[in-house]
Order: sequence, then structure tokens, then C-alpha cells
Amino acid sequence: FGTAAVVYLAIPTYAAIHLREIEGAIESNWLDRLSNWISMPWDANPRGLAWFLLVLCTTWLCDSGQYLAGRAFGKHLLSPRISPKKTVEGFVGGLVIAAGTGALAVWLFGLDVNPLYGAAMGAVLAVVAITGDLSESLFKRQAGVKDSGDFIPGHGGMLDRIDSLLFTFSAGWLMALLIDGKLW
Repeated sequence: FGTAAVVYLAIPTYAAIHLREIEGAIESNWLDRLSNWISMPWDANPRGLAWFLLVLCTTWLCDSGQYLAGRAFGKHLLSPRISPKKTVEGFVGGLVIAAGTGALAVWLFGLDVNPLYGAAMGAVLAVVAITGDLSESLFKRQAGVKDSGDFIPGHGGMLDRIDSLLFTFSAGWLMALLIDGKLW
């Protein structure tokens, strides 16, 4: 079990680090300056920061969109045995928000990428995010616990705050490399 836990956390951490290290320029002066400021002794890699922020923002806004759309419109359960409160309507809401966030982020962060690629990346990240969320719920169901910890009371534990990111960092890194033509 310990090895699985290390791998479960190590692969996304590896992907997040390498996502942030993607080299290249961006067209956003403010993000370029921010990248130089926060990187101090290391390579700034503003393109890596832009991709990193795209994945982070898209994932968090997708999760929020799923929650809000599910609360407002949710009628059809997505996977009641694994996560009894997740709805199809919530998933669709998150998908729409994620696609919009991806399209907006490529422009806002100066990635010089067609916004349709950003929207497609956002949509894929939404599917990956809900997979991560459901996986964490499944692990908790199999362990017979309601929360993965009590570090953040009432929020399902620390892993519930990052379960989607554990999956989207890996997928986002691969998609960023693919879009930038650096995967092959």
C-alpha cells in the first residue's frame, strides 16, 4: 500500500515540476515578469509557468463549475455507488467552464496557441479531473472512510482538495508538450 501511495503522489508531482519547466517564450509581459520574479536563481521558463497556471486554473474552475451546476441543476446521478452527490449536470457544467477557461487562459497567459486548442485542452482536463475526483471517492469507499483526513475539516481531507490535480497535472503536461510540438 505504501508503494502505491508514493506512486500516486510522485507521478503527478513529477509531471507538475516538468510542466513548470517547459521552455519557451510567451506573449504576456505581466506573466513573463512574474516568472522572472518568482524564479530568482532558477530558469524562469515563462511558458512553463503559463502551462502550469492553465492546468491549475482550469482544474479549480472546473471543480467549482461542477459543484455549482450540480447544486443548481443536478438531477441525474453520475456514479451513485462511488460518489452519491456527483451529477451528470454538474459534470457538464464543469466541462463547459473548463473549456472556456482553457480558451481564455491561452490568450490571457500569452501562449500564442489557437483558443480552440485551449478549449479542447480544457475539455480533456475536465474529463481527467472528474476521473481523479471519482478515483479518490472510490479509494475512500474501499477503505470505508468518509474523509481522507481531518486536516481540512468538512472538506473530505487534504486529498479531496487535490484529487483532480493529481490527475490533471500529468494529462496537462502531456497535452502541453503535444501542443508545443515537444512530445515527439
